[in-house]
Amino acid sequence: MAAEVHNLSVLQGFNAAKDDQSPYGHMTKMIVGKKTLEQNIEVPDFCGIDGGSDAGSVEKISKTAGILESVYYSGGYADPIEISFYTSYENRTILDLLRKRDMECTDVDFELFCARYDPVAGKYFKAMHTNANYNKGEIKKVYNGSSDTTELAIDVAQESTDIIQTPELFRVCIEISPKPTAQQFHLAVSESAKYVKPWGVKTDTGGS
Repeated sequence: MAAEVHNLSVLQGFNAAKDDQSPYGHMTKMIVGKKTLEQNIEVPDFCGIDGGSDAGSVEKISKTAGILESVYYSGGYADPIEISFYTSYENRTILDLLRKRDMECTDVDFELFCARYDPVAGKYFKAMHTNANYNKGEIKKVYNGSSDTTELAIDVAQESTDIIQTPELFRVCIEISPKPTAQQFHLAVSESAKYVKPWGVKTDTGGS
């Protein structure tokens, strides 16, 4: 099964430069351990422009919880998704405090999209997204053989990035395993060529 690999431009995700056609993406919304990240990063959004708008204009401003750097998903319905993104100081503080405590709740709800440029259509399209819905999972647990312990697959940078000077943004890496419920990733290889992959396993709670 083909993997979904998206290495994205943080600069394009923040600036949406008209003379740049680099792929980019946003972590639109995210809830980790019952804590909702603030949508406090203002970004222009090519994919948010109505179909009838000028493809060269970037007028609509959206607010997002994070700017994606990379997404890796090996493609299986039970496989985790690995995400790295940059978020605000306020959100970094929330996540850093959560990971340094004993997290009783490791649930993660997230809404994201990765965008690529279609040179034939002359505009960006969403190459991977959650269809404006939350996908639900939990932070993957990783066994540490050296200490014989289980750790959560989340890392939060202590220092801000120098990729973008203002506002201060901090790198977060997280690996999310799907909840046992039927979900989807919506995917595309061009503006017109689209498909869907299931994510998560629906649990049969019925009788025999």
